Amino acid sequence: MAINDIVTYNICCWTALGAAVHCQLDQQWVVRILHIQRSTNMVADRLASLFRGYMLASIEFPHPPLQVEDLVLQNYM
Repeated sequence: MAINDIVTYNICCWTALGAAVHCQLDQQWVVRILHIQRSTNMVADRLASLFRGYMLASIEFPHPPLQVEDLVLQNYM
């Protein structure tokens, strides 16, 4: 490890965010991008619209929210 690497590493690790970014950049990534038409995935699109601007980690819905219930029912009819 070169001295520049050590200095950069120490600067990045001063914050939790810097440490998280550094750990992610150290990974060997294989990325695959898949585009799904909005019209094909209307439930996910509506859910994304509902929660746009909110800071969310993870939400589990035991039942479909009322805002997407009509779309879910359309898919099963």
